[in-house]
Amino acid sequence: MADMNRADVNPDGSPTLPPNFAGSIGFLLNKAGQLLTAQFEAELSPYGLSARSWGVLRFIDVNGSQSQQHISEQLRIDRSTMVTLVDDLEQRGYVVRLRDRQDRRRYAVTLTEYGNRQLRGGLDAVEDVVTDRFLKDVGEQDCERLVSILRSLVFPTGGAPSVPG
Repeated sequence: MADMNRADVNPDGSPTLPPNFAGSIGFLLNKAGQLLTAQFEAELSPYGLSARSWGVLRFIDVNGSQSQQHISEQLRIDRSTMVTLVDDLEQRGYVVRLRDRQDRRRYAVTLTEYGNRQLRGGLDAVEDVVTDRFLKDVGEQDCERLVSILRSLVFPTGGAPSVPG
């Protein structure tokens, strides 16, 4: 068992991180993502949603009814995970699977009236509230620059989705 009085442990019991972590882009991006996701999911918990299931709802809300496969591809979610997410959203009453009018072999995932009411009743604002709180000490210009940098990393060919106005 590790000696808790060693130099690799802070007085509060938390581990001391290697010095290079303070400047590690990968480590810092990962930790920021973990912190933001934890805060986001805490706000989503009254709705019975995870960050991923919220993303599926917002994708359908913005783009209309979509096949599970298309949502999975666009959001980069593994197909089996997508099935589980949609099953859960359907069980909670947020979405329903309906036969696709263009291709009867497929089902389109569609928001229910309940899902629409929840989104319009405050669920659609949760991300903004959490993000604003998370970035409260970061200036507006720095936030805009951060978004620009992240977009260039996530969408290197400039294929970023259009932002609803």
